[in-house]
Amino acid sequence: SLDVLVGYYRKLGCAWTFGLNRYQTNVNIRTLHLKIYFQFAFITLIVLSLFFSLSSSGQAVPVQWNDKLIHCISYFLLIMMLDFSWNPSQQLLIKSVFIMIYSGLIEYAQGFIPGRDTSLADIVANGAGVMLFIASVPFLRRINAYKILKLL
Repeated sequence: SLDVLVGYYRKLGCAWTFGLNRYQTNVNIRTLHLKIYFQFAFITLIVLSLFFSLSSSGQAVPVQWNDKLIHCISYFLLIMMLDFSWNPSQQLLIKSVFIMIYSGLIEYAQGFIPGRDTSLADIVANGAGVMLFIASVPFLRRINAYKILKLL
């Protein structure tokens, strides 16, 4: 149970539980668990995007709108998981630049893989996903999504 976990962390003398009452400690442990889940989801998305982006398709695939939509959605989810994992809604510009550099490096690396090519349209679709998340942050704040997740 949660009481056993709180007692265990207090026995260890963890700095982030020291001096907190039971309710504050419970909130911190829940926050820690949520952040761990979001970090795991972020790392999983990174690994999946590396796998799918750098695997050889064997032949050139024509540009399709659903491909760009997948790029947009996947980078929306990627920046969302990154934002919810580390310092939510803070330093969003730095996180966005990091994700876009990652996007550019992936596209550059695809130029060296047989059957794949570097596509500026993919980078634009990735950027659209990042911008869509940035545009949704005021809405997420308005509905108190960050506070509901207890990440502030």
